[in-house]
Amino acid sequence: MSRIATYVSVWLVLLVASTLSVSAQTLSLSFEQTPLSEVLKEISRSEGVIIAFQEKDVAPYLITADLNGMSVSGALNIVLDGTELRFQELNSQQYIVSVARPKPVRERIVAPRNRQSISGRVVDTQSGQALASAVVRLTGTTYGTYTDTKGYFILMDVPLQLDSLEVRYLGYNPYKTSVGKRKYFEIELEAAQHLLDEITITEGNEQAVNITDAATVLEINPRRVESLSGLGEPDLLRAIQFLPGINSSDESAGGLHIRGGRPEENLILLDGITVYQPGHLFGNFSAFNPHAVKSLTVQRGGFDARYGGRVSGIIDITSRPEQMQRPTAEVGLNLLNANAYVQVPFWNKKAALMLSARHSNSTWLQNGFYRQLGDRVIDSLQLANQSSGTPALDAAPDFSFIDFNAKLVVRPTDKDLISLTAYSANDNLQYVWTDQISEQEYFSQNEDNFVHNLGSSFNWIRAWNPNFSQKLNIAYSSFENRFEFRQIYNLLPEPAIGWTQRNQIQDLSLRLDYTWDLERIGDFEFGFHATGYAVDSLLDFQGDLSEAETFRRSSLLASPYIQYKKEIVKNLSLSLGLRSNYYTATEQFYQEPRVSLDYKINAKLQFKAVWGRFHQFLNRTELGSTAGLVEDYWILADGDRIPVLSSEHFIIGGVFQTENWLLDVELYQKQTTGLLTYKNFDRQQIFRPILINDGVGLSRGLDVLLQKEFGRYTSWMSYSLSQTTYSFPELLNGRSFAASHDQRHQFSWVNMLEMGRWDASLNWTFATGRPFTEAVDLLAARPEPDQIIYSLGFGPLNGSRMPAYHRLDANLSYRYQIFNGKLGGKAGVAVFNLYNRQNLQDIEYRVRLPLSKADEASILRVEKNLLGFTPNVFFQLEF
Repeated sequence: MSRIATYVSVWLVLLVASTLSVSAQTLSLSFEQTPLSEVLKEISRSEGVIIAFQEKDVAPYLITADLNGMSVSGALNIVLDGTELRFQELNSQQYIVSVARPKPVRERIVAPRNRQSISGRVVDTQSGQALASAVVRLTGTTYGTYTDTKGYFILMDVPLQLDSLEVRYLGYNPYKTSVGKRKYFEIELEAAQHLLDEITITEGNEQAVNITDAATVLEINPRRVESLSGLGEPDLLRAIQFLPGINSSDESAGGLHIRGGRPEENLILLDGITVYQPGHLFGNFSAFNPHAVKSLTVQRGGFDARYGGRVSGIIDITSRPEQMQRPTAEVGLNLLNANAYVQVPFWNKKAALMLSARHSNSTWLQNGFYRQLGDRVIDSLQLANQSSGTPALDAAPDFSFIDFNAKLVVRPTDKDLISLTAYSANDNLQYVWTDQISEQEYFSQNEDNFVHNLGSSFNWIRAWNPNFSQKLNIAYSSFENRFEFRQIYNLLPEPAIGWTQRNQIQDLSLRLDYTWDLERIGDFEFGFHATGYAVDSLLDFQGDLSEAETFRRSSLLASPYIQYKKEIVKNLSLSLGLRSNYYTATEQFYQEPRVSLDYKINAKLQFKAVWGRFHQFLNRTELGSTAGLVEDYWILADGDRIPVLSSEHFIIGGVFQTENWLLDVELYQKQTTGLLTYKNFDRQQIFRPILINDGVGLSRGLDVLLQKEFGRYTSWMSYSLSQTTYSFPELLNGRSFAASHDQRHQFSWVNMLEMGRWDASLNWTFATGRPFTEAVDLLAARPEPDQIIYSLGFGPLNGSRMPAYHRLDANLSYRYQIFNGKLGGKAGVAVFNLYNRQNLQDIEYRVRLPLSKADEASILRVEKNLLGFTPNVFFQLEF
């Protein structure tokens, strides 16, 4: 512990020193024979202001001056005295330094009289929050720039005759205004939303999917993909499954496989809170209220040094923009749930409180979607195919869930944004099934499952000056899963089998992130992350706690990181990152270097290459419900029985992106070590699995995304060619085999159309069949003359393939207004699996024992189906 204490202390001292060095607000500077450009930059950094100038204008001058105790204006008067330069104060935060009179002939550069400089600030129209990195440009020209961290921009020496300024920002409606003689602009952008009939929706709205400057990062516009969910509920985790390289083997929103990885290998964050169970109703749709989501970014691998603790992908969700101008509220109802959302501003519109909640309708609406879920459970429990008697559920399966979100936002100054977030989600499943097959044969089965995810976070964002900012995040997350399964079959030697599973995780994390723009030197991002874990688990494969395995472990993960990005030659940018992890359970350091290259051929076309190493210290095994509904059993790595996961990513690709077109192509390879699985060596008689570790996974593939905006019609196609294989030393003598979620070909076609107040979507997805292990023989052993024990003989591990998977989803909604526009909302209908394709979730085999000496044992094949034709209707009221 002494090593980590020293290690952490050094980084904290460096971080605090960095903060203090930029927090001084009193001008206390002196220079001797210093280039004027460096003097102006130092004043800018010291006072947190913007000073715009051209290098060629200030290059001839060296400055010697004492500026202690001076204001910015006074300092500029001193350093520009005796030069051919002057300064113009646009406001207290912005200054322009330019030539005051013609220079000597040998250096004479005179700005044409038909040119001027313009500046301004871009903010959210509802919250007043500054929008950083918004694109500002003069229409039809190459004159353009980006806003800084406080939303400010400056365009110098632009032609007067070009009279149209436009601003664009992802998730917001584009803004356009005339320039005229104006020199300063206060620009407010509105979040993108469906507009009324009398407003014309033209081409140029932000795309539904956007590629950011960061390699491998996809941004999803929540307002543009609301209609993608065929279940009638906007669902971002379902929407991203239409992207290449992302799929779910069981149709769930929470069980996402990103480029061959397992769901537990993905880090899912909500305002910095780690979410361990992202799905409701056993994964059928996400546990995030779509009405409270502002943005979502997904990284399919190769993520930069700011992220750690996972080896596959990152899904980073931020709450919806805070309404600080007026209160708003929404209530809705569909066959899935009832939901409510409200935002209330206060403190002179410098603060706002957001509350949202959803509750399942299963307790009072036993039809539609919930009936489909019940049929799926019954089907997956091998009832219809197995029974020869009178099977029955003792009562309707109890499916229920509830989630709650709250967020408090305070903006005490123009440089600070403080927020508090709380999140809670519960899921329940209970059922009892019995089958009196005959007087001699009796079978029963029951499950009881409870899943709870609770979290909270504190976020403070501070822009110390235009070039230096920080973000502090303190987050707590708690996950609990309680599961009991019992099965009684009176003809077995041990008629009662089952298992008990309890799993609880608590983590407390601190993230301190800094961004420092050193202009000619490059951009730096650095910080320190620390997470404390406590895991308490119990496993009993007999079900009576007589042979229970318990896991109780706590550990600390400390991770400083640094990342540097610079344009090393024209159009070629290099990003170097290093994340260092110290894990107390193994008392070892785990180094994670990251490298990416980005080459821009022009403004539309770029190529990228990424390499990186990643580690994961919290793992999850493949245990779960017989019904395939629960698969959460988390364990902390100990470096021995539970190894630390390690992964190496290679990615190369290219992006072609215009205002209305997007083409993204990536080739990747990912190798992961330290995988876990359970093998049941006697699955036909007694469920007694054995843990197998040190597995290796290898994923290779090609991902292609093509998107086009045709005015009111948006369409994209995604295709993935991939292969994922596993190998374990104790299985098949170490030979590789197909992973259970391996799907070689995946194709999706998304179509969204806006027709005035009507919105429609039609989305089709196809994937080749997943692998499974087929039973090929029935084996019999006679330990005693009058005793026969049957078992199954299996073919190659995952050597067979299920039929291809495909389905079509449709959604149609209408936006309305009543009471002279004071109230509005939408209503519609959605259909999941429109043509009722019978897709398989899994195929299992069991031994059907003989009822008498005249009977023979046989192999029973049980096919578990996914959801068929599932309609839903929905109604939303906004006021």
